[in-house]
Amino acid sequence: MIKAAKLVAPVLLLASGSAIAQDALAPHVHGEARLQVVLDEQELVINLNSPAYNLLGFEHAPQSAEEHALVSKLDNRMREPAFWIELPAAARCSLSRVTLGQHVEQWGHGEPHDHQQGLADHDHADAPSAHSEHRDLAYEYRFLCAYPEQFEQARVKLFEHFPALTSLHAEVIGASQSLQELNAGNPMLRMP
Repeated sequence: MIKAAKLVAPVLLLASGSAIAQDALAPHVHGEARLQVVLDEQELVINLNSPAYNLLGFEHAPQSAEEHALVSKLDNRMREPAFWIELPAAARCSLSRVTLGQHVEQWGHGEPHDHQQGLADHDHADAPSAHSEHRDLAYEYRFLCAYPEQFEQARVKLFEHFPALTSLHAEVIGASQSLQELNAGNPMLRMP
């Protein structure tokens, strides 16, 4: 049984690299984000995907100096995973790589699209051109954990920093799999 799990986990790790691209195609709902956590032996991979609105307050390409500064500040903060997730110190996980990405969907005013508006109302009246866009932000973190057996839970601090984010759909893969719904009242991610 353990051998089968060890064979499945590397396949899941390989698939997790494309998960960001697949999640970008998932329904775009303001207030919600997606998280994938895969722990395979000593390797920990965390993927976070969120509409830009949740983290920045806007989705269009930055236009003003203030918006450029917000994007730069967010990029700098998100490069340090400790800003938004508290991993167990006993597991001694060290960061080996961070990847930032985004997916942009555009359409002209009046054209149909299957965007699910979620919690925030907006009519794209502030768009600078005939096109509007929905921007999703994606983050991937890879760690090497010296004591992975000590990784029992992690505290997600996104809700403290980003009040527009109200729920996080988490898929967690370790010795087994679980789906978890996190929010400000329940920010603890648990390894199955």
